[in-house]
Amino acid sequence: MVKNSLLIVILLLVVSSCNKSFDTVEDAYSYIQNEDNGYTKTKKINGIDINLTYKPSELIAGQEFSNNNYSEAKKDSLKKEYNKYLYFVLSLSKNNKEILSSFPQSREQLNSIQNTLTFEMNQRASLVNSNRDTIPLIDFNSPRTYGMSKSTSVLFVFERNKLVEDSDEFYFNLQDIGLETGDLKFKFDKTIKKQLHINF
Repeated sequence: MVKNSLLIVILLLVVSSCNKSFDTVEDAYSYIQNEDNGYTKTKKINGIDINLTYKPSELIAGQEFSNNNYSEAKKDSLKKEYNKYLYFVLSLSKNNKEILSSFPQSREQLNSIQNTLTFEMNQRASLVNSNRDTIPLIDFNSPRTYGMSKSTSVLFVFERNKLVEDSDEFYFNLQDIGLETGDLKFKFDKTIKKQLHINF
């Protein structure tokens, strides 16, 4: 009886350490934006602020049904669908302004960076595991904000597959996109495999 009780306690501790629960989306965002929690990595190179955040699938799903009156079954279905992928958001800024309005020194440089952000990020970014296996990049998107934002952002979507499940370390590699930062590497641990629970 004592052994069974001890086993239950251990299991509860393991589960609680692997999952995090939040009452609001805002609380969840605050948690992942705290670099100490392993979801966000930052660098500053040549005056350029670089922020890479792993965004749990629960937050991506929540964006879709937050303004819709979905049933609980529909919400669960969406969460399962979005959980098939890993989501990373890259934010680039200089002097608290988006890159395209603060960095380019010429029209030619502006067009080159814009073209890279729009069409070539699949050639510049990669995610590999501890065995140096490349996780397939499914899609990316860099919305135009026309100087109305404080940063330039790119969303990357990677496949969550066996290469992810079998590894506890991941490296997000980013080639210089014309910002004179050099090639960059961001290390993430198994934090990106944890589930978040948000009381939507």
